[in-house]
Amino acid sequence: MEKELHKQAIKRNFIFWSKLAEKYIVITVGMMLCYGIFLSYIGGKDSLWKSEMWQIMYIYQIILIIVSAIITPASYGTTYIPLLMSFGSKRREAVWGLQWMNWLVLIEMEAILILFAYLSSIKLEQFIVIIFVALFGGIIGIALGQIIMVCGFRFGMKGLILATVVIVLLAVIGGNFILFYVNFGIRFDINLMERKDWIWKAIGLSGLAIALYIGSNVVLLRIIQKYEVRR
Repeated sequence: MEKELHKQAIKRNFIFWSKLAEKYIVITVGMMLCYGIFLSYIGGKDSLWKSEMWQIMYIYQIILIIVSAIITPASYGTTYIPLLMSFGSKRREAVWGLQWMNWLVLIEMEAILILFAYLSSIKLEQFIVIIFVALFGGIIGIALGQIIMVCGFRFGMKGLILATVVIVLLAVIGGNFILFYVNFGIRFDINLMERKDWIWKAIGLSGLAIALYIGSNVVLLRIIQKYEVRR
């Protein structure tokens, strides 16, 4: 009986986080479509539903992936983890439910990026670079979002605001650098994968992303274990 109740609690937990993820995806994709359609008509240039429109959308989708990766744990996690624990959810289950939502958002946003990149008719080599950079940039974003959560739980509202300001500034700088790097290669028809330093940059980025993500989870679990739930 106890095991069955535990399974039901886990199921409800994952369904709850899944619904939050899907609502976020629907809103962001809707905004992106409106944004792409609007920019297609700027300056009288009609590129609606053509490769130019999809190129605009996939370039900004890269930044949106990183921003979304930061926002979802920082906002939803900070709000709903204490709420779930106050309703009787176990602490680890709440944290793993958050991870499920983070990865669900990242994977679906990545799938949308793949679609936009395919419709924009870019070269295969550039396509691979874009997908790789967006994926590991998103993982770094999740880690940074969880660091914001940790600061909020540990130091209160002041810690949350300070961490948000610092990390958002870093994300803006990093996102613009990534956008320039990818757009530069596409605009000047450069195969970034043929550059000798590409493999080392790829290894460095993936290693940094994985290390930050694991570290943020370890710290988050420790903070949540000590967090005082107010009912």
